[in-house]
Amino acid sequence: MPIGLEGSGIIGILIGELVGAFALVQPAAVFPFSGMLLNKGASYTTIYAFVSTAILIGISTFPAEIKFFGKRFTIVRNLLTFFVVFIFSLFFQLFLK
Repeated sequence: MPIGLEGSGIIGILIGELVGAFALVQPAAVFPFSGMLLNKGASYTTIYAFVSTAILIGISTFPAEIKFFGKRFTIVRNLLTFFVVFIFSLFFQLFLK
């Protein structure tokens, strides 16, 4: 079966990334929450995407990041991070087979 077409696949990865990017959660709470998601049936790739974006992309830190690094840098960094996490999630899914 092609990459991303089993289980929640690509849609699950994207949902995990979006929830992680927009969640206003403390980094210390990300891992217990991820354990709960795993117990509820979320895939490892979805959890990986959630944890990575929750830690690396934070909507709550945008104002400070824009102030210190500039608007262009902040937007590009967050978009690249989102893309890289997506690609790594696909590779992670390959290795779980």
